[in-house]
Amino acid sequence: MVTINDVAKKAGVSNATASRALRRIGKIKPSTIEKVENAAKELGYIVNTAAQTLKTASKKRVGLIVSDISNDYYHYIQASIESMLKNLDYELTISISSENPIDERKAFKTLIGVGVGFIFFTPTSNNNKDIIDIAIKNDIKVIQLFRNVYRDIPSIINDDEGGCFSATNYFINKGKKRILLFDVDYEYLDNNCVTPNRSIGFKKAAENNAQIQSMVKNVNFITYDKNIFSKAIKDFNPDAIIASNGDFGFDVLKLIQNKHLNIELLTYDDNKWFELMKVSAIKQNQQQLVNTMYSIIAKQENKNKTYVIEEQLIIR
Repeated sequence: MVTINDVAKKAGVSNATASRALRRIGKIKPSTIEKVENAAKELGYIVNTAAQTLKTASKKRVGLIVSDISNDYYHYIQASIESMLKNLDYELTISISSENPIDERKAFKTLIGVGVGFIFFTPTSNNNKDIIDIAIKNDIKVIQLFRNVYRDIPSIINDDEGGCFSATNYFINKGKKRILLFDVDYEYLDNNCVTPNRSIGFKKAAENNAQIQSMVKNVNFITYDKNIFSKAIKDFNPDAIIASNGDFGFDVLKLIQNKHLNIELLTYDDNKWFELMKVSAIKQNQQQLVNTMYSIIAKQENKNKTYVIEEQLIIR
């Protein structure tokens, strides 16, 4: 881990001067502040705020950056991993990115500053590699969740591609001829750079059958207008729809019911409401994902490895 001693040595000043310069405390020459800040930036040093308050730096911490605070999936992960971490005497520190790379960068700085040992995050873009590298320089293990965007760091992903392949084949075997996938479109990410990719699984299954008409409609899951679903359905006239997340699933289900459409729906993010409405779903194994997170922390793993969590097709 990069320490204040390393910064002071590189800047050619004492530890006390380096510390005061970074915190802008006392009378420090502007030239000295600039020299110290440049040294800190080059080395990847971020002030450890935990060491300054209540002497909590000795407490072991895990950071979780939540990209979508409204998603029940994250609530389950937070509650489950927080409970399990008590066995290891770790505390969970939550930060929010709101699918915005600027907020993601701020979250990384905060977590580095409080001295976490691990950061689990869902990448919002591929432009924050520099702050990730700073975290790694500070001996923090960084793991991607759900999206494998940075190929040189570990990731835990759901097999969304395989799940969508299975769902598409299910519709084909039922005799469906016009299948529509509402896939996620990211604000700051190129879909083609993200794995897993639901559209790939969908297209693989559909292309194996020449009698099938298929369409992928990418929808920004943060800023979308619900009218986009009705327009796509009107234009394509599907007899089956796959929704790539629970919010899409709810909106499409309401549309089908309100307009009495003869369309079968299958959605990701299975929950009790879809079960109640007898909607088929692709169920993600949340417990296996949390167990994988826990295992990485407990074993202090630092391998550049992709952990793939299998999904289950629930037919209702």
